[in-house]
Amino acid sequence: MSGGGGSGSGGSSTQTTRNVNEPPEFIKPMLQGGITDLNQIYMQRGGAGGAPAYYSGSTVAPFSSQTEQALRMMEQRGANGSPLTGAAQTQLTDTINGKYLDPTSNPQFKAALQASHQPYIDQFMGTVIPGVTSAFEGSGRTGSPAHQMAVDRATTGLNRTIADADAKAGSEYFTTARGQQIAASGMAPTLANQDYVDINQFGTAGQARDNQAQSLIDADVDRYNYNQNKDMDYISRYLAMLNGGYPGGTTTGTGTTIGTRPAPDAFGSIFGPAASIAGLGLQAASLFSDERLKEDIAPIGKTHDGQNIYSYRYKGDPRRTVGLLAQEVAETHPEAVHVDPASGFLKVNYSQALGLF
Repeated sequence: MSGGGGSGSGGSSTQTTRNVNEPPEFIKPMLQGGITDLNQIYMQRGGAGGAPAYYSGSTVAPFSSQTEQALRMMEQRGANGSPLTGAAQTQLTDTINGKYLDPTSNPQFKAALQASHQPYIDQFMGTVIPGVTSAFEGSGRTGSPAHQMAVDRATTGLNRTIADADAKAGSEYFTTARGQQIAASGMAPTLANQDYVDINQFGTAGQARDNQAQSLIDADVDRYNYNQNKDMDYISRYLAMLNGGYPGGTTTGTGTTIGTRPAPDAFGSIFGPAASIAGLGLQAASLFSDERLKEDIAPIGKTHDGQNIYSYRYKGDPRRTVGLLAQEVAETHPEAVHVDPASGFLKVNYSQALGLF
């Protein structure tokens, strides 16, 4: 309210003002009834002891059967390695160490040489020896020293032929084995790196299990923290709802102001010179709560269903009050928001907005 006198807008005046920060008498029963309804709802839930319990089920999804199987396979591969890799490592190590450079140590190569000798031996026994013998039989000199010398020369030739063939085959074998040795040496780093790949696979499986275990711990911690604070949080929300529905209290003060009489606020032309913005919301069951009518807006809490509660001043009025913003209420409780036909600003039916009917 404003009291005292003053000059027009062009002169100076002395003015004494007393501000009362409470609803008018006719609105108090409605607010007090709403608070009574809130208290009944609160007590029906059991008061402070009726705070909702934490979700009783698991808050962490378990691994699927496919994931479990994949983890087991990864662990087995990480622990045991690939059987192909193990065999390859053995062969590679033997090749690098020169195990296959000596043809005589290779039974397959020796068997191949023996097989390659047979055609020479067959020719020697089936053609060369019979020819020598036949030549000496015609002259009656079979079994003579000359006959024996001819057989010896033919045998020496056979041995030389076989030895030359073996030497050539051995050289080719060595060259091939040496090339394989060099190639194997170049493959060694890649194969050795496979060990780290297997280790990483094992670590990946372990990390997945670690993350799952940590998620379970985090869920336990969240449940513990909720249970520790639920009663205080529940009461705080309750008190915030009461304060939002009925700020209460009276603020008084006196002072002397020298200056020009302020012109009617910007909304006087819409609602009439006798109405201030703060008073507008108190003249109907639905209160003006349009964000466009307010300033110095600051959040101070939440209602029981999570709506924001704000402290603010109506433009042109120094008094602070508490309530909701119509634009936000329209998003969650559109049935509680109405457009004032005279001004175009939004009004909120607090009983509907707070679910008190």
